[in-house]
Amino acid sequence: MKKARCAASPAKSETPSSKRQRPADSPGTTSPAGKDIADILESIDKRLSSFDARLSLVEILHREFKCLRESLEYSQQQVETLAAENATLRESVKSLTENVTQLNRENKKIKETVIDLQARSMRDNLVFSGIPEAAGEDAETTVKSFIKTHLKLPEDTVKNIVFDRVHRLGPIRATAGRPRPIVAKFGHFKQKQHVKSRGRELKGTDFSMNVQFPKEILERRRVLFPIRRGFIQKGSRAVITVDRLALSERLDGTLVLGGDLNLGLNEEMDRLNTAGTQRNWQSTNIIKQYMSDFGLCDAWRSLHPTSKEYTFFSHVHHSYTRLDYFLVSSSLLSDISDTEIHPIAVSDHGPVSLTLMHKNNTTPSKNWRFNISLLKDSQRSLQRKASGLL
Repeated sequence: MKKARCAASPAKSETPSSKRQRPADSPGTTSPAGKDIADILESIDKRLSSFDARLSLVEILHREFKCLRESLEYSQQQVETLAAENATLRESVKSLTENVTQLNRENKKIKETVIDLQARSMRDNLVFSGIPEAAGEDAETTVKSFIKTHLKLPEDTVKNIVFDRVHRLGPIRATAGRPRPIVAKFGHFKQKQHVKSRGRELKGTDFSMNVQFPKEILERRRVLFPIRRGFIQKGSRAVITVDRLALSERLDGTLVLGGDLNLGLNEEMDRLNTAGTQRNWQSTNIIKQYMSDFGLCDAWRSLHPTSKEYTFFSHVHHSYTRLDYFLVSSSLLSDISDTEIHPIAVSDHGPVSLTLMHKNNTTPSKNWRFNISLLKDSQRSLQRKASGLL
């Protein structure tokens, strides 16, 4: 057994020099290698701790991403649902719009029918204006006296006139002023026409006599009067029948109408600061209808489709409006070189100018022809030379 220990002892035996070279083995001291390992382990521990924190953050982000994805999927479903509902609403709105448009057409048709019935019920009526009013008067006697005196109809004819009803229009006025007009409904249409034909006798007087119409037709006729006057000044025969303008001849060529229409054709483009202003939709629709019937267009708007300029300023409503127009035939647009709205200077309206290009209607011949006179000149020259030789 002692030999065995001796055999094993050489492996553990140390020399004095080796003992001196290992001071780290002494108690209370740490070798450099051990310190490096401890630092490495500490660094690994810190990194693991940082990795754990980052891993926790990744897990948090993953959960949040999952929640966001679920929220996005839910939002996508909501969007798809809203899109489907929106499409359904659009179809409903489209259907409602079509129904409203159809109802508007039917309403307009019914309204025109009612206006026509009103006009027919008034076709036997004449309105006399300017006849002095007396207290306790008999309106029928007053009208017959007026017809006899101012329309110069024979007394026998006046006595035979039959009225269904005659009365003053409107309530009795407290203050003296212009007398109320008298409306007379004739019992016979021919008698009414006979009296109406004597209207020329009132020219130059303070009296007037007109056929009674509903207010809608009166508004349309008021718009047609200046148009009719323009045709008459050009030598054309124009007659207003109820609310239609009848011309005696077909309009050939081009047409130019210019003036103050006292309305804006485009509420959005031709008016500024519309608050408090009264819009005359009916007159505007009438003008647009006649523009369509006669193939007319707004010259200034055609050349300035997006511009906003105005010809009149209302101090009462503090609004600007384009009231002055040139309405021209659509075929004339290519001949317009310029149209301009000028500043308001003398009048309360700004002038509007229209410049048309002059076109030479004579078109040159496309076929070339030889000038025969050149041959005649050559023959004369040869004859002169021949006579000189002789």
